[in-house]
Amino acid sequence: MLRHVVFDSLLHQKRQASLILAGYDLHLTDHALNNKAAFYRFRRKLNDTAFTAVIDTTGKILSFRREAYKQKLITHPPLPMASDSLFVLYSQANNEKSFTLECLDVQQRVRWKTPFASSDRPIYLVDFQSDAESIWIISADHEQEQTIWCLESRTGRVLSQARASDVDNKRFVESTLLLPDHSLVYAGRSLPAEARQRAISVKTGDLFLTRRLPNGRQLWSNTNANQSAPSAIVSPQDVEIRWEHLGIDPSGNYFLLGETFASTSAANNTAQIIAMHALVGYGYNTSSLTPVGFVQVKFDAKGTVLHTSVVPLPRTATFTELSYIPAQQLAYLAENRGFFRFRATSSDGNAVIMRNKKEFSVLHLDTQQMTPLYSGPYTETMDVWSGQGSGAVLYRAQPAKTAPPAPKWVSLP
Repeated sequence: MLRHVVFDSLLHQKRQASLILAGYDLHLTDHALNNKAAFYRFRRKLNDTAFTAVIDTTGKILSFRREAYKQKLITHPPLPMASDSLFVLYSQANNEKSFTLECLDVQQRVRWKTPFASSDRPIYLVDFQSDAESIWIISADHEQEQTIWCLESRTGRVLSQARASDVDNKRFVESTLLLPDHSLVYAGRSLPAEARQRAISVKTGDLFLTRRLPNGRQLWSNTNANQSAPSAIVSPQDVEIRWEHLGIDPSGNYFLLGETFASTSAANNTAQIIAMHALVGYGYNTSSLTPVGFVQVKFDAKGTVLHTSVVPLPRTATFTELSYIPAQQLAYLAENRGFFRFRATSSDGNAVIMRNKKEFSVLHLDTQQMTPLYSGPYTETMDVWSGQGSGAVLYRAQPAKTAPPAPKWVSLP
């Protein structure tokens, strides 16, 4: 059964729609949102049948289909579309050398399809932003080369594309912000073009901030090597940074938040290696990551650094993988699995909502004080659903056969 629950702005349940789907072992593989409705696609694990449904915010089922669906059973990330009537879905080719964005209306009619292909190497979608006129995406290949694309929302027509890197620098976008004039501001790591692959995979490098128009024209781009190199922001030198959130404050200045982390990737001790080699014929490595603290960088409207601050926090849990993974790739895995502590921020970027094991807290970056955000009952499936300027929505997952719990709004102290 699919339950579609609608809440008002105070998180009071307004209505609920239930859709009974025949059969067992159903998996939600696609989920897309627009301003007024949600799209769902379920697959049966053991055959090629798919069920798709569109349900609006009044709980009305706008369309329902049962169809053959022969792609791999893969869960695709939801892409939020700033539209009242359109959805965008993402699908990856089986050989991973292309992906497609497909636009549907609420009756599930295809409005457009735009493929993105690479002739000889895998290509992936790594970021998506949209408004009523423009869709911005960032793709990356297996060597981490990134391309920034802008599409027309109504037609899917490619308006522009640009490489993130240039002749002097290899750049890796880690956070994006779509502005009301449809331009994109993006920030991330920058290393010299001659940097070796190991350094690219491990080091934070310098911080860059760029603004680009939908037609591809770059308004400005700053690489703040002197003000924002890791040596100028954090110490000791074995600490790296994962940039997590780019925002704009009420005065029109930008702020960028990141988490510092320490990472080690080394073989286990000799006794363990000998024991493992005797059992399975080979030794093994481990890679671990420990969050250290938070970093805030503030910029003016042209991307010049105004201020940086670092807040160290007690080191707690460690994220570990039983293989060698370079530091920045390990940080990407840890972030995708919800291991880093950042969850949301206030509208001015001075307060960070964070999850640390069983606690939800607010870290005030200007005073470096931490206050509890939530002290009620806790379960392992509880997390922050979304954050707004004055608080956050907490939710917890439930088994499929039980009624969905109401999310809880908590205000910033």
